[in-house]
Amino acid sequence: MRRYEEALTVWRKVAALRPGHPQAQASIGLCCARLRRWAEAIEAYERAVRQRPDDVMNRLRLGLLYGQVGQWDRGIETLREALALDPDNELLQRALRDLEQGRRRSRP
Repeated sequence: MRRYEEALTVWRKVAALRPGHPQAQASIGLCCARLRRWAEAIEAYERAVRQRPDDVMNRLRLGLLYGQVGQWDRGIETLREALALDPDNELLQRALRDLEQGRRRSRP
């Protein structure tokens, strides 16, 4: 965990120097997710997606994070947006099925 804390500090410095750098935001998101700081991870990936809307992997990670915190509809919507960009991506298709299944299981 300490390594992720250290990496997070470095990536935050990079983001401060280059605010429009989508890789910095994605890396912040990854570090925060590994540290189970879900809200911070979501915010970072949301910024990364805004900065580079065509990056389906950032959309994938964001969608999965929404699912992690029980925001099933947002996660599903995010993954559908990613699939619109890359319809043949099997990883996205599988993630979407998983989130749809998670949503069904979470409802009484």
